[in-house]
Amino acid sequence: MTRSSGHDRHDRRDRLAGERPDADRRARLVDITTGLYAAIGILMALSERQRSGLGQFLETTLYETGLAIMHPHTANYFMHGKPPGLTGNEHPNLVPYAIFPTKTDNIFIGVGNDGTFRKLAKEISKPELGTDPRFARNKDRIANRDALARRTRGGIQPARGRTALQSPARGRPARRARCRRSIRR
Repeated sequence: MTRSSGHDRHDRRDRLAGERPDADRRARLVDITTGLYAAIGILMALSERQRSGLGQFLETTLYETGLAIMHPHTANYFMHGKPPGLTGNEHPNLVPYAIFPTKTDNIFIGVGNDGTFRKLAKEISKPELGTDPRFARNKDRIANRDALARRTRGGIQPARGRTALQSPARGRPARRARCRRSIRR
């Protein structure tokens, strides 16, 4: 005789309540993420106990996790009233934050602040981008996302992917982007 898990009971209940059959197979993202947050909290508490000898209190909730994993989309909605759309690899609040093709590979560039953007502009041999008023601040880069993407692509495409990534110590915010075809099994 086999015993069923709590999720199996919930799945049967959902089917009886008229839920779509494919809903049963979906990952319970909030449940899984809450578990990961709990595991991280436990590791932090163990580290603190080792360091100071003190115990820690840990609390995670499904509700708070659900809110956390909707960032930045919920915040953007409440600030601007615009429902979120599909963004793919791009970030709605940071520009550039996308995959760019080079001569040999695709690389991912993520810029989180204005100083890093100016460093990137120099690295791709387009220092004028760092002083262009259309791209000076992140909010300007968001407003001119497409124009900046074209200019950035123009500076990166002639480079070889590995060459474009060789000096991370100089503050280059890039990483090689892997697609399914490039991952060895």
